[in-house]
Amino acid sequence: IRKIRQWWGSLAILALFPLQPLLYHHLLPEKQLSILTGRLSQLILLLFGENPILNGRVVQIGNSAVTIGNTCSGIDMIAQLITIACVFCIAFPIKNRLTSLVYIVGSGATAVATNAWRIALLAVISASTLKNEEQLFDFFHSQWGSFIFGGVATMIMGRVYLWLIDRSLR
Repeated sequence: IRKIRQWWGSLAILALFPLQPLLYHHLLPEKQLSILTGRLSQLILLLFGENPILNGRVVQIGNSAVTIGNTCSGIDMIAQLITIACVFCIAFPIKNRLTSLVYIVGSGATAVATNAWRIALLAVISASTLKNEEQLFDFFHSQWGSFIFGGVATMIMGRVYLWLIDRSLR
């Protein structure tokens, strides 16, 4: 048992990976998360001068609309960022446990906000009159473009954690 204790962090990280889909899909209410994402997307669009209409899970600009479905709610990005935050906190611990807890919770909030930006972009693309609107939409919805937002969120969380480590060393 004593030898296992020294590896608790690594074992916890390994346990997080297969449990991610089970935990987050059961713990987080997908419908409410989709509505929250829609509200944040509506706010982002309002800040940029658009006039979006939000009806439950549907964000509408003019005659075009984007429906925030199960996979677009952001649950997977939340799971990814919380796992990465846990890895950071275990691999490079900060003395103040409250700071680590706030960081982990903040990673979920960062995922929701980043996903709201993605949905807002999809709504703008959907309402555009560009020739390649459908290709752009597909790129940011289900192709490589959707990974950009996860990458940006991960970079933000990594930079914040580096700042927290630097702050704790002072």
